Amino acid sequence: MAQVPAKPNFKRELFLRIVSSVCIIPVVAYADYTGGLFFNLLLLFLCAVMAWEWGLLSGATRLVTRYLLAAIACVPVLVLLIRHDPALTAIALVTASLGAGLYVALFDKGGRKGLTGAGIAYVAIAAMSAIWIREQADGFGLFTLLLIIVIATDVFAFICGRLIGGPKVAPSISPNKTWSGALGGLSASAIVAFGFVSLNTGIPGSPLEVTSYGYLLAIMLAAAGLSIASQAGDFLESWLKRRAGVKDSGSIIPGHGGMLDRLDGFLAATPVLALILLVYEMAVSA
Repeated sequence: MAQVPAKPNFKRELFLRIVSSVCIIPVVAYADYTGGLFFNLLLLFLCAVMAWEWGLLSGATRLVTRYLLAAIACVPVLVLLIRHDPALTAIALVTASLGAGLYVALFDKGGRKGLTGAGIAYVAIAAMSAIWIREQADGFGLFTLLLIIVIATDVFAFICGRLIGGPKVAPSISPNKTWSGALGGLSASAIVAFGFVSLNTGIPGSPLEVTSYGYLLAIMLAAAGLSIASQAGDFLESWLKRRAGVKDSGSIIPGHGGMLDRLDGFLAATPVLALILLVYEMAVSA
C-alpha cells in the first residue's frame, strides 16, 4: 500500500522562510542601499548561481555544463556593466542564449537546448533589469519598493493560503497554492506599495514622487501587476521542478533549497518593473 506523504508543517515552513529571509535580506538591503560595485557584484553572483541551478532544472547531466551556463549567463550582464551599450548588450544576450542551447545540444544530451537557452536569457534579463533600475535617479527607492512587493506577495500568499485554504490555482503544477493565497499576496503588495509611496520617499520628478491620489492608485495597480508577475514566476519554477523531478532547485541555502527557490518571484517581477519605468519615461518625455 502506497504511503501517503505527510502534510507539510505550517509552523516549520514559516520558520524556515523567516530564517532564510533573515540571512538574505540584510545582504540584499546593504547592496540596495550602497548600490555601485557591491550591488553589481552581488547581481553577478546571483545570476551565476541561478544559471547553474537552471541547468539542473533543464536536465543538464554534466557538472561542467552547469558551471559553463553560470559563466555564459554573466556575459551579457558584464557587457552591460562595462559598455552600457543597449545594442551590444542585446547582441551578447542573444549570443549567450543561443550558445548555451547549442552547447547542450552538442555536448550534453540530457539537457533541453530550448529550455536551457531560454533560462539563460531569463536569468540574465532579470539581473540586467535590476542593475538598470538601481542606476536610475531614484534607484534606491525603486528597487526597495520592488523588494517589499515581492516579499509581501510571497509571505502573505503563503500565510493566507495556509490559514484560509480553499480552491487550488493550478494543482497539477503547484498543489499547495490556493486562490486565497494568490489574492492575499496581491492585496498585500498593493497595501505595502501605498504605504511606502505615501511616505513620499521619492526625489522630485522620480516615479515615486507623490503628486495626487490618482497617482497613488496607479502605484497600487502597478504593484498588483508586479505581484501577479512574481506569482507567475513562482508557478514557472514549480512547473520546472515537477518536470525535472526535483524538490528544490539547489542546496545553496542550507535546509531551504536554492536561489531560484527564493528568487523565482524576483526574476519575473524585475523585468516587468523595468518595462513599467521605460513606459513611464516615454510618457513623461512625450
